Amino acid sequence: MVIEHRFIPSDNPGKGVWLKNFAAKVPLYKDKYNITDEELADIIQGSFYFSYVVDRHKQVEEFKINWTTFRDELRDGNQQNGITLPLPTLPDFGTPPPAVPNGILKRAALLAQRIKKHPAYVEADGRDLGIVAEKSAFDPQKNKPAFSIRLIEGGHPEIVWRKGNMDGVEIWVKRNTNNKDFVLLAYDQRPNYTDMHPLPEAGSSEVWQYRLIYRYHDKQAGMWSDVASVTVGN
Repeated sequence: MVIEHRFIPSDNPGKGVWLKNFAAKVPLYKDKYNITDEELADIIQGSFYFSYVVDRHKQVEEFKINWTTFRDELRDGNQQNGITLPLPTLPDFGTPPPAVPNGILKRAALLAQRIKKHPAYVEADGRDLGIVAEKSAFDPQKNKPAFSIRLIEGGHPEIVWRKGNMDGVEIWVKRNTNNKDFVLLAYDQRPNYTDMHPLPEAGSSEVWQYRLIYRYHDKQAGMWSDVASVTVGN
């Protein structure tokens, strides 16, 4: 089975890089694909503005981390107790480029799809513009679930897992009070799964162990996950 990946990256920095390349290359194909001056200006200006916003967001996140660290050290002290550290300064955002209407990536994607449907379209143009989705072979038998466990809803374990291209997972559990081996707990088709099994009596605790295996086309597929444990109690 061959899986086609979307040509626009999923993360914001990646989207910014993709849009910058698209904006730089699309003027070369303006006449061939009947791109208007207004569309061209929108994509180019949108690239500048989106990159500015993404970069400023990174600055804000870094400032937030520095401010939180400063607050915590001011409150609790640090290895240099008694020394007042300088207050973090707000980042310099500079002058923003002219704004564009919301939805710049949607408009760029629609233009890309229009180019790909044009009678004159060739794949070499698409690769130059970055609008050809890469393909990769998908083998369900090579998949191994990776998951984590967190306690929610009054102390019940939540199994946090990723579906990918699989149909779902079987969740198996071993509880130290009554299970000598793993038993099937659930078949989950949508992440995540909360184990609502009754918790131990007040004042006691148990260690519950979990392992997962994917399902694909109505049967087990791939490899068993590693075993993960969690301590539950009231």
